[in-house]
Amino acid sequence: MNAYCYGSMTRDYNSIQDQLLERTLENSMGTQTDMISNPTYKELTKHPRLAMITAQLEVSECDGFCTSSHGCKFTKKIFKANIVIPVEYDNYPIGKIQDVDKYKWANHLPVPVPEFESGDYMFISDRLLRKYDRAYKYTIKKVKIIKNKRCISEPNLLKSK
Repeated sequence: MNAYCYGSMTRDYNSIQDQLLERTLENSMGTQTDMISNPTYKELTKHPRLAMITAQLEVSECDGFCTSSHGCKFTKKIFKANIVIPVEYDNYPIGKIQDVDKYKWANHLPVPVPEFESGDYMFISDRLLRKYDRAYKYTIKKVKIIKNKRCISEPNLLKSK
């Protein structure tokens, strides 16, 4: 396969993934409205405190053809994520956050965009996108402000002469 063909396929695949991401957010049952990228490990080490999110993800096993006679089944999975504390919670003390519904914590969690089956990306169409269209929702179980044990403190810049 030549480099041009491979590059074209990669662009097409990325375009399809972007379309899936956009559609997937629409299927979140209102629990995700945006995708906030996760900080890198190195970025996390700069913060003395973090927010630890525990959430349940439920993804429909239905492929968009559910009927009321037999409801969709949902696959459940627990997610945990440590994130930089949002500005709104900068001064919050260490411990459990009581009113987790006041902030969109799920926006910090991964968007469950499915991977394509082999060869599917070559046949982009609304039918294909519907095949991967899955309703999902995040339920935030708890959020805690925790001390970051991996925080690297700034080195002492004052050196004795």
